[in-house]
Amino acid sequence: MSEQDDFVTIRPRQIVLSHREESEAPPAEPRSQHSNQRFIYLGLGILLALGLWVFVFLPDQVSMVSRTPSRTALPDATDLADPMPATDRQPAGGAAPPPFQQLQTDRERERAQDTLSSFVTLQIKLDDEMHVEQWSAERFTAAQELANEGDELFTRGQFDAAITRYNDGIVALEGLVDDGEAKFAAALAEGIAALAALDAGAARVAFDEAALIYPDHPDVLNGLARAASLPEVLDKLDLAVELRTQGDIEGARATYRAIRSLDPATPGIDEALSELDALVEELKFQRFLSEGYAALNERRFSAARKAFNAALGMRPGNQPALAGLAQVDQASTLSRIDALRGKAQRHETAEQWVDAKASYEQVLAIAGSLKFARDGRARAATRARLDEQLATTIREPQLLSSDERFNTAVALYQRATQVPAPGPRLTEQLDQLEAILGYAAEHVPVTLVSDNATEITVFQVGFLGTLERRQLSLRPGRYVIKGSRNGYRDLRLEIDVEPDMAPVDVRCRERL
Repeated sequence: MSEQDDFVTIRPRQIVLSHREESEAPPAEPRSQHSNQRFIYLGLGILLALGLWVFVFLPDQVSMVSRTPSRTALPDATDLADPMPATDRQPAGGAAPPPFQQLQTDRERERAQDTLSSFVTLQIKLDDEMHVEQWSAERFTAAQELANEGDELFTRGQFDAAITRYNDGIVALEGLVDDGEAKFAAALAEGIAALAALDAGAARVAFDEAALIYPDHPDVLNGLARAASLPEVLDKLDLAVELRTQGDIEGARATYRAIRSLDPATPGIDEALSELDALVEELKFQRFLSEGYAALNERRFSAARKAFNAALGMRPGNQPALAGLAQVDQASTLSRIDALRGKAQRHETAEQWVDAKASYEQVLAIAGSLKFARDGRARAATRARLDEQLATTIREPQLLSSDERFNTAVALYQRATQVPAPGPRLTEQLDQLEAILGYAAEHVPVTLVSDNATEITVFQVGFLGTLERRQLSLRPGRYVIKGSRNGYRDLRLEIDVEPDMAPVDVRCRERL
């Protein structure tokens, strides 16, 4: 090639201005021959290098893939994207496979990868969650071998055969999952049944078997804990029965509560506690009733009422408690009436008629229809008036100077003597009044002296006029004498007439 061949002559391009001038445009200048040859050589070199890599290095890389992993790994798309040797996938003559065939191959590879993914999911569940190595290691290893065979087929591009092996492994793993779940459920049921039967040994064995599959399952952990506490629960159950037999209800109830704290699911514990609680309530109720009736019989009405009200607080409307409370009210009322009646009678015996009358009135305030109280009040009122009249007459005998009052006193005496079975006080009053009346019935001579200028009036006798000396015959008692005289202040005297009294001087001495 000459030096001139290395240079390309640049010529100006003719611009076509309209479609009519296109036919007149000169033909384009051909490219340089040297430039085209350079690109051809470069492309051939790249193709040669790629061919050497495919036929020499790629088969060795494929053969290095591990065929027996401990846990089958899902082949990566970059690792198994094109597992077939070039000689297997290219038709004769070294040409690339047709597009449709390549598409089918890619789809089969994806199906194989999806199937393997399902296998790995089951494998992880059995290994990590269900701890299959603890209870069925041989079957698990056999299932993994099926997956390993599938891996070998996959790496050779035999995707349908690989899918078959993967599916065989999936079936094996699914069987393991089902068997494991069944074993777990059966062991769990056996453990629960053993706990219900209070068999600690059998419960522990069953829950240990379940723990091989799901060691952290809440039911397993709870069952093992209950099995561990069961011996202590059994001891306390025996103690509770013994305490109840001995009548120590509170002790038995406390023991059952301790059992429930150890294992709330202990069979029958809630029923036993409910029964004891009901028994305690019943005993408490019966105790209130007994205390109420005992207090009622002893006439301790306040204590009886308190006990019956406590019983009604536990069982509102309870008929025995209501009946007891009614008896308390009735008995306390009768007791109050009896007490007042006795008090009134004691006052009558002591001839304290005012107090007796007050006691009978208190009875009538409770029960106004009681005849004894009405009769007693009337009797006490009559005797109280008689007692007051006698006491007044005896206390002021000087008032008997008047014939009217004397006659009234005589009538009082006669009425008092009609009282049947008079008591000591009335008897004494009659004796005193009789003596007073006897004394008042005898007239006593009384001498009046004056200045014959003072006019004298004795109120119980009458006007006497002026006098120097005059003797009167008067009933003992108090008399009022008045003297008056012109130019002098009037005179008023009160005298008590009695036997052997001195003359009475009546005259006005003070001038006006």
